Amino acid sequence: MTFLIVLAGFFLALSQNVHAVQVPASDQARIVTSVRKSLSVMPNWEIRLLDVNASSFTGLYQGTVEFKFNENVRYQNIFISGDFKKYIIGNVFDSTEDSDATRLGKMKLKGSPFKGPETAPVTIVEYSDLQCPSCKKAHEKLQSDKILESYPGKVKLVFKNKPFPMAHPWATDAAVACQCAFRQKSDFFWSMADQIYMNQSSITVTNLWDNLSVYAKNAGLNFSAFKKCYDGKETLDLVNADVSEAESLGVSQTPTFFINGRAVVGYQDPQVFHLLIQEFLSKK
Repeated sequence: MTFLIVLAGFFLALSQNVHAVQVPASDQARIVTSVRKSLSVMPNWEIRLLDVNASSFTGLYQGTVEFKFNENVRYQNIFISGDFKKYIIGNVFDSTEDSDATRLGKMKLKGSPFKGPETAPVTIVEYSDLQCPSCKKAHEKLQSDKILESYPGKVKLVFKNKPFPMAHPWATDAAVACQCAFRQKSDFFWSMADQIYMNQSSITVTNLWDNLSVYAKNAGLNFSAFKKCYDGKETLDLVNADVSEAESLGVSQTPTFFINGRAVVGYQDPQVFHLLIQEFLSKK
């Protein structure tokens, strides 16, 4: 997606009494055209205005804008004036609600690969794509910057899959393979992921299995069990569950990290991680 949309971590329903509103076709067309121009949405993305209802704000309607290109779908809240001429795109937040906790509550962490103590007071959840160059860089920087090692016993890193198959055609299969490795032993997951990132630039759809076979043997996996799991895509449901979870959190690019529920898009200066980790540790 080549345009900017301010993504929020959660969707807030604003009205308890929902009343459908019929937006005149000419107004719908004008709003959609305006959204495309205002957000610089590329022509190959379809835009639709959906589910316009009365909102709890006087003089405003509330609806959803759908952005769709092939299998990629994004949604954003929209608030429209009563005369259908003005609109606001974005989310409304409740100052009485803990957004960090809300996002963390959407994550299923049990059963996912992790490093660090299981009961660590700070949890970093990483949504990553094994074919993504930025994810490779982040994977390496997390290790070289010794983010976990800087807080012994206090920080846990959880890995979640968010492949983008349209851009990265072997990423989903690589994620399935890593989950098959994880099924045998946690350390095997990290060994597979390390080797995939290390050799990322030389892997293709054609040679993926040959490479995975070598990595599995290097890691010490039970190869026959690994091959059976991979060939049968026995862990694809787990990968897809991670993807659905990421989408519910508004993850639109990788890597995206959540530090105790606080979002960090991309691997920025390590100081960003240190500041957030220290903030959460100071609250314990």
